[in-house]
Amino acid sequence: MSGYRFGVTDQPPPDGFPEQPAQGPVQDPVQGPLQSPVQGPMQSPMQSPQGYGPVGYGPQGYGPPYVPPSGTPPLDFGEVLDRGFRLWWKTIRTTLPWLLAIVLPTQIFAVWVASRPGGFQEWSENFQKQSQQPGATPDFSGLNSALGSLLPLLLLGLLTNLFAQGMLTAFYTDRILLRNTPIRDCMRSIIGRLLPLAGVALLSGLAGMLGLLMCCIGILFFMTRLAVASQVCVVERAGPSQSLKRSWDLTEKRFWPMLGLVIVTAVIAQIVNLPFSTLGTALGKAIPGIGGNVVNVALTTVGSALATGLGAAFMVFAYLDLRVRFERLDLGLIAAQANAPA
Repeated sequence: MSGYRFGVTDQPPPDGFPEQPAQGPVQDPVQGPLQSPVQGPMQSPMQSPQGYGPVGYGPQGYGPPYVPPSGTPPLDFGEVLDRGFRLWWKTIRTTLPWLLAIVLPTQIFAVWVASRPGGFQEWSENFQKQSQQPGATPDFSGLNSALGSLLPLLLLGLLTNLFAQGMLTAFYTDRILLRNTPIRDCMRSIIGRLLPLAGVALLSGLAGMLGLLMCCIGILFFMTRLAVASQVCVVERAGPSQSLKRSWDLTEKRFWPMLGLVIVTAVIAQIVNLPFSTLGTALGKAIPGIGGNVVNVALTTVGSALATGLGAAFMVFAYLDLRVRFERLDLGLIAAQANAPA
């Protein structure tokens, strides 16, 4: 089992792995089957050999079940970043076009709606001009109608972002487990998870607002403890409240490394996005009319899509590493059995 390198997706299963018998769904000591986001329960050896009786210390009620030690070594902080970056870079030609196809049309349409006569952009420009006049009273008339046409598109944009992040989680998880699932199948598997993902986002946002009362330290605390909630929602197909609880439990003993990962991920995302947003802003000002706004949004969306993909890769590795550490999941054997000939 030592031949499996956690997250090195171009490595075939070690010799001899396919001959390992598949003996039932993976059972972790806490929550039951580990799910492939696309293909359902995965396989595990956590069953007793034939003829040796049930796994455990005795009849039910005589102690916790025996959990074999994992053959998958955990990752340190640098390895999560390194392998996340390599997975993101290796698959970028597959993921980026789909991300742009999902997110970009909504963003461009929102710009067009905001740029129409009477739209939010016109109201904002008029409001700034009025505010610069000495002694002028701010006039908020027209704001409701300007926002009314934009709000549905903002909600649609939120859903498309959740869909894209869920698709990336499913895609990256299956790649780590050596399942070459087509990205279209990953997208189809996320359709039924949109509402739970929206619930996770809503509850996480409420937790962030609670953390805001405790200033930036509180926000970082909740962001860290709930960092893998969406991964739980997709991979384990859990509901919103269960996803938050699982993330809270998984990150309890790895708070400081996870806090570092959250901060580093945010910094790297800004670095990746900065050239595109800067160029987009410059071209947006140089090109007159709505064309400049469209170019600005398009370039900013490209940078955001790249940053989103990289952050998703980091968090998928972090989530699986937490389960390897605390639930002794053997990803090497799972990957080998998933690819074993029928």
